[in-house]
Amino acid sequence: MTLIRPRDLQAVGFCNRGARAWFDLYGFDWTRMVRHGIPAEELRARFASPDGQLEAVIAAAEAREAAEGA
Repeated sequence: MTLIRPRDLQAVGFCNRGARAWFDLYGFDWTRMVRHGIPAEELRARFASPDGQLEAVIAAAEAREAAEGA
């Protein structure tokens, strides 16, 4: 299970302010993500159609986890 963390958002160019605004726009729990991470599939489930920004964040999270050996 891929977990989205703040550094994954930063890896694709989001600043914290922009990432938080993006989370608020789509109704995601920012505090939960910062503290524990949020499963990528949970975020994908909120979108009716593919979202390029979300897919870039997920790809960054997958690359980070692969590099960490998760």
